[in-house]
Amino acid sequence: MPPHSALENARQTLGITTLDLWWIYFALGGSGDAYELADYLAGTTTATTAVHNTIVHALNETFSDRGQDSPVPYHDEWPETVSEQAPPVA
Repeated sequence: MPPHSALENARQTLGITTLDLWWIYFALGGSGDAYELADYLAGTTTATTAVHNTIVHALNETFSDRGQDSPVPYHDEWPETVSEQAPPVA
């Protein structure tokens, strides 16, 4: 699953709108507009690591505010990033 899909799935799980997510993202220092956020969640554009991580932070804060775990991985925790690293030497 691509990172943007995981973020969109988390947004839907929370039951918040893209605009709601944008307000949280913006409050945490996000600088993109709501249209850019919507485009990234739809997979029609890319985002920097910093933008991705700010969106993740916004989602995980919302999960935490609701007494739930923070299930969305940050960019450096993403499985695809880990799989790109060299395998350990045996």
